This record gives sequence, structure tokens and C-alpha cells, in this order.
Amino acid sequence: MKRFYQKPWFFYAFPFLVSLTLSEATVYLTNWQHQLFVARILLTAGLLWTLRKKFSPVLQTALGGRDLLTALLTASIVAAIWFIVLENDPSTVRPLIFPAQWPPPLVMTITPLLALGYSFVLPILEELFWRSFMLRYLIDADFSSVPLGHFQAFSFFGVAALTALPSHQAIVPVALSAAIYNLILIWRKNLRCCIVAHILANTLVAGFLLYRGQIWY
Repeated sequence: MKRFYQKPWFFYAFPFLVSLTLSEATVYLTNWQHQLFVARILLTAGLLWTLRKKFSPVLQTALGGRDLLTALLTASIVAAIWFIVLENDPSTVRPLIFPAQWPPPLVMTITPLLALGYSFVLPILEELFWRSFMLRYLIDADFSSVPLGHFQAFSFFGVAALTALPSHQAIVPVALSAAIYNLILIWRKNLRCCIVAHILANTLVAGFLLYRGQIWY
């Protein structure tokens, strides 16, 4: 019998749980927010790279022109939702304030790292966990036997709801975004399409926040 860390679900769940734990820790360890977020990005990126061969079966489908166009349109829709929400309620994202004693070079180093993590690392993590794993796991515990993008109502709405649970103030936009990404996977059957859409959407939102002079976590 395989040990739990050898089971197929572990390679999807472990990086996500590490990321979620560090994210939640920032709520309670406010004096360590910056260090925890940097650790979250670096550890998550390291785990995804180390386990990259485990994810190759769901990333084999090439991106076609229609997939890229779908990703671009999806990113625009998701970003527009976030723009509207942030314009009406800036508290949707939790602000990250650098200590006054931190030197400018340190701030200028950490800021792009946070933006890179939000725009690139976390979208890959979330698409692998929610769309590739949980969307199928809620259909059948033997998730690898479920075709990528297979639709079931319980799975579809379950993932949208579960995605929003850790989001604190951003429950509505996160749930809407998750539902849109679910639809794209069900339609295109291509996880790469979802990853590109998620990266583009997060990049647009990150640029919007940085333009407004906001740092978030």
C-alpha cells in the first residue's frame, strides 16, 4: 500500500496547503507579514518546480489560437470584475505596509517579488489544485480517471465556493473568477488555457493596484 505522500492527490494538495498555511499565518503574525509572503512565494515556486513531472499529464495539450484568444478574453473579463470591485471597495485586498525603517532598496526588491508571485506563481498553483485536481476529485476520489474538464454541477459549484472560503473580504470576486475559470476548462479542456488566462488576469490586477500605489497580500 502506498503511503499518503506517494498518493497522486498529495502532489497537488501539499504545495497548495503550504501556500495556504503561510497566507493564513500573515493574518495572525502581522509583524512577519512580509517575510511570510516572501517565504510563501519562494516555497511554492520551489515545490511546483520540484514536482513538475507529476503535473506533466495535465499539461500536455498544446495551446492553439482559439485557446490563446479565449485566455485573453477570459483575463479581460476577470480583471474587469476585480477593477469594479476594487474601485467600489478598496478594502477587498489586504494592504501590506512596509516598515518605515526598511531601506528603499529592500522595498524595491520585495515589491516586484510579491507582484511576480501574485501574477505568475500563484495562478499556476491554483489552476493545478482547483481545476486539475479538486474539480475532478469532487466527482471521483480516483480523480485521474476523470477526464480534464468533465462537468458535474456539484463539482463546479463546490470548487467555486471552496476557492472563496479563505478569501476573507474578497469572497464574491474570487468565487466569480473561479466559476469563470471552471467554465473555460469545461469548454476548452485545456489546463494551459486556464493558466494563461489566470496569469494575464492577475497581471492586469497587479498592475492596477501598483498604479494606485497599493501593495497587497
